[in-house]
Amino acid sequence: MANSRILLREPSQVLRTLFSLLFFVVLWLGLVHLYRMNAVFPFWYHWDEEFKAVQVIFNIRNLHHPLLLLNTAAILEQLNDPGTYNSQHVTELGRLASAGFASAGVCILLWTAVKIKGVPAGFFVFCLVAFHPRLFELAHYFKEDSALFFGWSSVIGAARLYQRSPSSKTAFLFGIAAGLAVSGKYIGIIASLCALACVLIDHRKRVPVFLLGAVTTFCLINYQALLQPGGALEKIQWEVGQQLNNQTFVKSPLTMLWLDLGPAGTVLFAASLPVLFIGSKHDRSVLLLAFAAMSVYFIALSHISRMMDRYMLMIEVSVWWLIALGLAQILRISFISVRPLFRNLLFISAVLFCLWRLQTFPAAWEFFSAEDSRLQTARQLEGLVEPGDKLMLDFDVLFPGDVHYADGYFSQQSWQGWIPSYPSRVVQHWYKHDGEDMFETLLADGITLVAVSPRYVSRYKRIPTTTTIGHFRDVQWRRPFYERLFAEGELILENEGVPGTFVAPPLQVFRIAPPPGE
Repeated sequence: MANSRILLREPSQVLRTLFSLLFFVVLWLGLVHLYRMNAVFPFWYHWDEEFKAVQVIFNIRNLHHPLLLLNTAAILEQLNDPGTYNSQHVTELGRLASAGFASAGVCILLWTAVKIKGVPAGFFVFCLVAFHPRLFELAHYFKEDSALFFGWSSVIGAARLYQRSPSSKTAFLFGIAAGLAVSGKYIGIIASLCALACVLIDHRKRVPVFLLGAVTTFCLINYQALLQPGGALEKIQWEVGQQLNNQTFVKSPLTMLWLDLGPAGTVLFAASLPVLFIGSKHDRSVLLLAFAAMSVYFIALSHISRMMDRYMLMIEVSVWWLIALGLAQILRISFISVRPLFRNLLFISAVLFCLWRLQTFPAAWEFFSAEDSRLQTARQLEGLVEPGDKLMLDFDVLFPGDVHYADGYFSQQSWQGWIPSYPSRVVQHWYKHDGEDMFETLLADGITLVAVSPRYVSRYKRIPTTTTIGHFRDVQWRRPFYERLFAEGELILENEGVPGTFVAPPLQVFRIAPPPGE
C-alpha cells in the first residue's frame, strides 16, 4: 500500500516539474519578445554599442568590462551569419543577448519568490519587476547592465537552492552564480561576496567548493582577460578612477530611488521590512543576502561621482522584488489573523496596487515605439538646406551620414540605404586647440547650420565652468557657444521627440550663417 502511494506521487511530481519547466520557458520567450520589440535602431545612437560590436567583429577585447555579454554576443554572431563585419547586425545580436539575460533574471527572481512566499509573490514580481521601466529600457541596449542583472539574480536563486539543500553540489552551483555576477559587471562582486559570506557563516567546510565554482566560471567566461592580466588590471583601475573622479552631475541615488518608488512604494517598502523576514531560517538567509547586497551597492553608489541613471537598476529591481515578497507575506499573515472580509480587501488592494504600478510602463514603451526623431529631422532638413550649407551635429544628435567623430569615435553610416546629401561635421567635445571661440571657429570652418539636443544644452547650462574632466569637460567653450547660438541663430526646424530616450530625443536645427554665395 505504501509503495503504491509512492508510485502515485512520483508521476505527479514529474508532471509538476515538467509543467513548471514549460511555464518558465514560455515566460522567458515571452519576455525576450517583449524586450526585443522596437529594438532595431542605428547602432551609433548609444555611444557604447558600436565599441562592443567592433570588439566582437575583430575578436578583440578592451577589458573595460567583464566579458559575459561580449562573449555571449560573439557566440550568437558565430551562430548567425558570422564574418559580415556589419556593426548593425552584431549590435542587434548583442541586444538580443541583453534581452535574453534580462528575461532570464526575471524568471529566476519570480521562481525564487514563489519558492519563498508562494504563488502570489510570483504574480507581484511579474508586475513589479518584469515591467519595471528601467529593466525594459536597458534590455534594449548592447550594454552590460542586463548581464549584471542576470548574474545578480542567479546569486539570489542559487542561494535559495543552497540554503534549502546545503551540499557540495549546491555549493558549487552557488559558486557558479557568483562567478556569473562578477562576469556580468565588476560591481557584481558585491553579490558574490555576500554569497561567500552565506557559505562562511553556515557551512564553512564548503567554501572551497563554492570558490571552485566561482573561479572556474569567471575564468571560462573571462579567459581573454586572464591572457593579458596587466592590461586587464590597468583597465579596471581606469574604470575605478572614472567612478571616483568623473563628475556627471546627475541626481543622487536616494533621489532617483524616491522618484522610482514614489510615496506609495516607499510606504509599502517600509511596511514590508518588519514582516519580510518572518519564515524559515533558510528563506531569511536568502532575503538577507538580497537586502545586504542591495544596501552595500547603494552605499557604494552614494560615494561615487560618475553616477549614471542605469547604475540604479539593481537597487530599484531589488527593492521592488522585496516589496513583492513583503506583500505576499502580509497576505499570508492576514489569512491567519484577519477576518475574511478584511483579508479579501487586503488581497484586492495588493493586486490593484501592482496593476496600478504598471502605469509606469507605457512611458518606457514610448521610448522605443516613438518615431525616430533623428531620421525624421534629417530627412526634413533635406528640403531646407541650400547649396553650400554645412551642418554641425552637436552631442547626441547623430544623424546618419558620411561624418566622423573626434576622440576616437567611429563613423556613422547610412541607414536602410539612405544618407543625407548635405555635408556634416560631428563635434563631440571641444578642446582649446580647436579654437578659443567655438562659435567663431565653426563659422570660419564654413558651418552654416547647427543641430543640437536640448537635453544636453540644458545640462551644460547647469554644469560648473570649472569642470575639466569627464563628459562635460568642454563646458567653458560650449556654454558661450550655446548662449550665442540661441541669441543669434535662426531656428529653422524643431522636433519635439520623446524626452529621455536615445531613439527619439528632442532636436533643434539653427541657421547661424547664410550659405556661401548669398
